[in-house]
Amino acid sequence: MSKSKSNSSVYNRYDICIGDEYESNNCGKYKVLKFRKKGKVKGYDIKFINTGHKKWSRIKQVELGGIYDNTISKELFLGRIFNSISYGKFVLIGVGYHMDNTKKNNRKHYVIKFLDTGHQQSVQSHHLWIGDIVDKFFHDVDIDYTYESDNQLVTVIERIRDGKDYIVKGHDSDSIWCCGVNDIRCNKFNNFLSKNKFGNSYGYGKYIEVGDTVSSMLNKKWNDMLSRCYDVNDIGYKYYGKVGTIVSNEWMRFDNFLLDVLKIEGFDRDRLLNHELELDKDKLQIGIDSKIYSKDTCCWLSKTENLRISNSSKTYNKKR
Repeated sequence: MSKSKSNSSVYNRYDICIGDEYESNNCGKYKVLKFRKKGKVKGYDIKFINTGHKKWSRIKQVELGGIYDNTISKELFLGRIFNSISYGKFVLIGVGYHMDNTKKNNRKHYVIKFLDTGHQQSVQSHHLWIGDIVDKFFHDVDIDYTYESDNQLVTVIERIRDGKDYIVKGHDSDSIWCCGVNDIRCNKFNNFLSKNKFGNSYGYGKYIEVGDTVSSMLNKKWNDMLSRCYDVNDIGYKYYGKVGTIVSNEWMRFDNFLLDVLKIEGFDRDRLLNHELELDKDKLQIGIDSKIYSKDTCCWLSKTENLRISNSSKTYNKKR
């Protein structure tokens, strides 16, 4: 994802000027001729300087240089270096065929290697020239950097402990959510985000292809926590709220709770999704009568460990 030259802290989409020349990733310079729609899709007519080849491309392709001049030489050789749109340079290291039993013609593929991370993968030839290849091992998202999504500015707040996702906060909605590095760098927020209601506050949560989302699972734990502490009709109230257990003021808002619990001791995304983790308030507060749920007093434990700690805490209080 490119960044605006006019403002070092905000990524500016579609800053394209008619008549200006731009550099494509792998096919030389091109000139922007005019703005034109194809149906509902917005784009520009451009002309490659070296060959004079003209074509229409979507706005995002024009801005990011992901345009292919299909009149240039198709010479490909091992060791040739290409530029990707958002993930640095990659080198061509092999050639092969993708075997597809459902089709008569098997497709020729090229094996490439990203120079920054060493990640290797196979791609088709036109992706080499366009550079629209994702390096799934690439992590170069700036914390506290602001990007522009389709509907609002978003700021990256934190990288989650396992290093796979980031916490992002929207400026207009003032809500936070989890998203992957590719979502941020390729501006795919609207494609991967769906609006949800978390209690009395609104936010965004990224859906995972299989199983529950991290945010929806944490939202259930948040609601259960509040119910145990403040709802006299809750079956667990007598063990929590009735004996003085409370929730910190910060955690009365789900967005604050979500931001904190992803960073506290013991968090593991995969174990959470497998229903193997419980949010514990006893381990760090043994010996304290009136316990509190907060970012400084809670940690994540396995269900077995959580039960053991809870029983130990009850035994300690009885002896007192």
